[in-house]
Amino acid sequence: MLGRGTPSSDRLPQYFFGQAIDGSIDDEIHLSGSAEIRQLGSSVKADDIRINLVENEIQAEGDVRLFREGEFYSGPTLRLKPSVMQGEFDSATYEV
Repeated sequence: MLGRGTPSSDRLPQYFFGQAIDGSIDDEIHLSGSAEIRQLGSSVKADDIRINLVENEIQAEGDVRLFREGEFYSGPTLRLKPSVMQGEFDSATYEV
């Protein structure tokens, strides 16, 4: 497990999980094998997740599942800017 971030009104702690984690906390982090990102109120799970810390963007591939405040989305690929919750989710299904 690897954590990043500090509590504040605009930046909550994030927790990263995976069978393999590599990268740099100043640039990009790659999570693979049961990859997961958790933050208060939301989580992203997938086979493979890349977190671009410079662009503040998440790219997830393979059985992607997004949980956010009681909502559930799933699909094969996700590209997301979590700070504004905008992005693209290919062939997504959802439950509210």
